[in-house]
Amino acid sequence: MRFQLVLGPRRVGKTTAMYQTVERLIEEGTEPKRLAWLMLNQPYLMEYPLDWWVKQLIELNKADSKRPLYLFLDEVNYADQWDLWLKTFYDEKLPVRIVATSSSTAALRDRQFESGVGRWEDQYLSPCLFGEYLELSGAVAPKSEGASLEEALLTIATGGFENAGLSENLRRFLLIGGYPELVIQPPGPDEVSEVLRSQHVLRTDAIQR
Repeated sequence: MRFQLVLGPRRVGKTTAMYQTVERLIEEGTEPKRLAWLMLNQPYLMEYPLDWWVKQLIELNKADSKRPLYLFLDEVNYADQWDLWLKTFYDEKLPVRIVATSSSTAALRDRQFESGVGRWEDQYLSPCLFGEYLELSGAVAPKSEGASLEEALLTIATGGFENAGLSENLRRFLLIGGYPELVIQPPGPDEVSEVLRSQHVLRTDAIQR
């Protein structure tokens, strides 16, 4: 089974997706002690190479091929030569199932040696689309929204968004963006304040850093 590498901009929900995966595994009957989580941007974890931590956890949990260790590596790009270690873990058939996260720019910048072909899959997590924004914000999309671009454009052209009361939602979505924390934040005192606050978060968290 290939490892999974979740990539995307900062603050888009990569760590939350891993939390949800942990919750799902436990609900399906996986023993919690077979789940391990390493936040690799912690300074004390950087004192040892990634393989040291992985082998310690395998030994501690007595993991084997029938009872593998589910290992969640948050911000894996902080680990030195992380791509070579993932390749090594896979090739040596260590009894681990790995899910890792990284900001997409950091992963592409730091991946200098190993592409991961055949060993792990890149999963890209993007900001919310409009339909996801509606679901997250509690609004209801019109049934005539359409599954294709043509149908969606016809919906807009015939007033479907206005008739469904979605014009304001679409306007807010276009102004503040699709980052989950911006979608669920309480509305500002006025539109200008809300847009400025959202643009500040986007500029500092998603772009400058």
